[in-house]
Amino acid sequence: METDSIKYIGEHLWAGQAGNICVIISFTAALLCSLSYFTAANAEPNSSQEVSWKKIARWSFLIHSVSVFCIVGVLFIMLIGHYFEYEYIWHHSSKKMPLQYIASCFWEGQEGSFILWIFWDAIIGIFLIRTLNPKSQVSD
Repeated sequence: METDSIKYIGEHLWAGQAGNICVIISFTAALLCSLSYFTAANAEPNSSQEVSWKKIARWSFLIHSVSVFCIVGVLFIMLIGHYFEYEYIWHHSSKKMPLQYIASCFWEGQEGSFILWIFWDAIIGIFLIRTLNPKSQVSD
């Protein structure tokens, strides 16, 4: 028995698949970042172990942030393109809405609000990494 799914003409499956991949990468990188910062915090101050764990944490946070930005971009593409095959777009937007209201559809639902909070978490995190300790940047 075949388990092929039905494919409709004009479906935008790439958007959902790209969003899912970005969510998985973002979540995995955030877990690695948390674990790395925890390990660095428990290491001896100014030791090579602390420095290497901080470097891993900063790189994983950067990967997390890039993935979050991709998630935001894919969701905006879906909203502006009216990809109604996705439930979030179908529930929160309409073709009759002006562009400023379509932009506000981004955070209208619970899922969008979570993405908005994660987006600002990434922005603030990058800002803090760049300004609080300028001697040891991501490029170490």
